[in-house]
Amino acid sequence: MKLFPLYTFYAFLLLSCIKKDVKEVTYNNPSGYIKYASTLNIQKYKGYSLVEISKLWQNAGNEKMSLLFAGADVQIPDSLSDLTLIRTPVNSVVCFSTTHIGYIAALGKTDIIKGVSGKDLFCDPVLKRNLNLGKVADVGYPPSVDYETILKIMPDVVFLYGLESSVTGVMKRLADAGIVSVVVADFLEMHPLGKAEWIKFFAGLFDAGEKGDSIFELVSENYLSFKNTVENVCYKPKILTGLPWKDTWYMAGGKSFTARFIEDAGGDYLYKNNPSDEYIPLSLETVYNTSASADIWINCGTALSMDDLYARDQRFSVIKAFRTEQVYNNNARLNQAGGNDFWESGVVRADLILRDMITIFHPGRLENENLVYYRKLE
Repeated sequence: MKLFPLYTFYAFLLLSCIKKDVKEVTYNNPSGYIKYASTLNIQKYKGYSLVEISKLWQNAGNEKMSLLFAGADVQIPDSLSDLTLIRTPVNSVVCFSTTHIGYIAALGKTDIIKGVSGKDLFCDPVLKRNLNLGKVADVGYPPSVDYETILKIMPDVVFLYGLESSVTGVMKRLADAGIVSVVVADFLEMHPLGKAEWIKFFAGLFDAGEKGDSIFELVSENYLSFKNTVENVCYKPKILTGLPWKDTWYMAGGKSFTARFIEDAGGDYLYKNNPSDEYIPLSLETVYNTSASADIWINCGTALSMDDLYARDQRFSVIKAFRTEQVYNNNARLNQAGGNDFWESGVVRADLILRDMITIFHPGRLENENLVYYRKLE
């Protein structure tokens, strides 16, 4: 259970004495509003929300971000003045990750996106239309961020992601220009529903809390229903995941969201006992030795066919899943430039991804077995 600072209590006392918009402070189940996300916590009051992002990048230590979402007419007491204030609803944003686009599109707010990092990588059709109409600009990638273009947009919020602490340099540069930026830590979540639950964060920015809650409840209800269909299966296929990069195979740790997906889909992940929630670097020899018995191989990078895999490394033939052609990749929804909708709309639709995996691992268990994000390599 997460503990919140004393300013929450003082905020209650102060806000009870000021403007009628906020004099009645009502908790929206603060201890249980965020159910699965480990990097996000939200305390909702009438007129404002206290938001804490507790893990900003891998190995971030105690680095946190505390935010205050408040309506335009809400008066903010001095006790909360140290928090980064974002007035809601926001009307223009810049997104540095396709996952940010996935949440915003699910809420029907794509039109507020005015800038993206990489104009070719996203899949959302509304955003593509807006880009073609000149309503959306490409702001580049760190460290070569096009700050001049961002200044022309002057967005209400810039959404960043932090693979490492260098993201703070981008934040400082934006802050010096009077632009608020937020590190979205969805990619560090260990549970698929924790990643999906970040839609509540975006919904709070758009004053669309009810819609965000209803989307998440539908996804989580479906997810748990699908999970229950394989809860007591006797046979669990051995699962291998990933693809080597040069001479290293970066394998999802046993506590990662990929491992959790496999577990909930009734699979036996070969690296389930690894204690990491991040990607672990392994030698190719180590992986070949431990994965020879893998029944199914999933998430194999950018591979488009079995011939493609074989051309990359003929040693893949030692893997049982390769020999039996039980290889499935999560790239069924690619755009022409290689942008993958698995990392866009898929961040919200954890239920559909789980359904795909169950269909692959345990064919015949579900009524609808049309794959959405996955496809079998031929």
